[in-house]
Amino acid sequence: MTMQFNSNKHIVPKGISVLLVLFFMCSGFSQFQIFGVKPSDIIILALFLILLINGKLRIPLLCFIFIVGFFYAWLIGGLSDIKSLVTSIIVFVIMFSLVDLLQKIKNKKIDVYLGYFNYSMFASNLLALLFLLFFPQYKEVVSDISSGGIRFKGFFSQANGYAFVLLLSFPISVYFLNIRKSIFHFVNVCVFLIAILLTQSRGVLFSLVLGFCFVYLIHLVKSKKIKKYLFPGLVFTLLTVLLFAFLPEFIQRNFGINLARLNIDKVSKHERNLNNVSLDELQGDRLYLIESALNTLAEYPFGLGFQPHHLKIGEVTGIYLVPHNYFLSIFLFYGLIFGLFWIAVIYVLLKNGLLKIYKLETTPKDLLFYLTIMMVSLSLFYLTHSSDWSYMYILIAFYIALLNKKSITNENINNR
Repeated sequence: MTMQFNSNKHIVPKGISVLLVLFFMCSGFSQFQIFGVKPSDIIILALFLILLINGKLRIPLLCFIFIVGFFYAWLIGGLSDIKSLVTSIIVFVIMFSLVDLLQKIKNKKIDVYLGYFNYSMFASNLLALLFLLFFPQYKEVVSDISSGGIRFKGFFSQANGYAFVLLLSFPISVYFLNIRKSIFHFVNVCVFLIAILLTQSRGVLFSLVLGFCFVYLIHLVKSKKIKKYLFPGLVFTLLTVLLFAFLPEFIQRNFGINLARLNIDKVSKHERNLNNVSLDELQGDRLYLIESALNTLAEYPFGLGFQPHHLKIGEVTGIYLVPHNYFLSIFLFYGLIFGLFWIAVIYVLLKNGLLKIYKLETTPKDLLFYLTIMMVSLSLFYLTHSSDWSYMYILIAFYIALLNKKSITNENINNR
């Protein structure tokens, strides 16, 4: 039987497609506001409405359980944060609805959508870098400046949030470089790397390195190509070490920008250095926050809901800070029962992606391969951070859709 990809069943309705493209085109500038409103927020609300009008909204059982969890968090939080309730429901319904649409279309069309995302991030990264390096009068617009030096934040609200955005989008830029080896895609990856380094985010750097190494190692061992890539891997490692060794001094000498966290020779009194990852430093930096969150969870096993967690944590432990751990934050929001449900879903998503790589059902020529790297890196990052971005859920929709598609590798080969 011949598959009819041109039938309505396998075409994303034009209105939905246009809004999805516009949404991705705003990705690099998603924090911009016009009269106090973000255009990206307007687009995602319009996307929800157009999905509803076209009869494409989907609320499967899994989505319904999440929605119940959102209502539960709103109730135990005192019915005060209606914005978090509505936003969470809209984003998750869009995510599951897009999964249903995307898994029915060709991978080539999926590449087109994420291509706009890739272009937008490139424009944002490059423009922000030009402001930082060549227009000193605009330095404060694209960087956080403190006594410890400068941390690049692009056109986002702060450096850690921008680093989180780069973590999500960098594997996609590498995917496009791998399938279309052009000058643009090479420059794009280089701009991404420079931007990531300039954020000086230890969590993002380590998570991306471990994510790429872990996923590629599984593929190389299973495909028996590890010897072939051993030398290139060593060369890349050496170049990375050299980059860390010379970049801070080069940037300081030529542009007057102090990158305190990248300095491997001395420890700053004001900033946490990338090479300072001892157990004592970790205890002083993160573990006490985790301990205070666990003590609060023991006091409130059914969660805190949608309310300022740091206030309750402070009442219980005297430490008025959030745990900086996404997984613990989930338990604090939704309690042990719904929290375990969230963790189980995350585990299944990771397991299924890694299993496809282990079985060689997806390769470095496939988008799913790099979205799996994104998911692994994201999970590692979330051990010490709890950042959020609406685009993350849309990218996860693409990941789930590709997980549900069959013969990903064969389809990609036929399309290229």
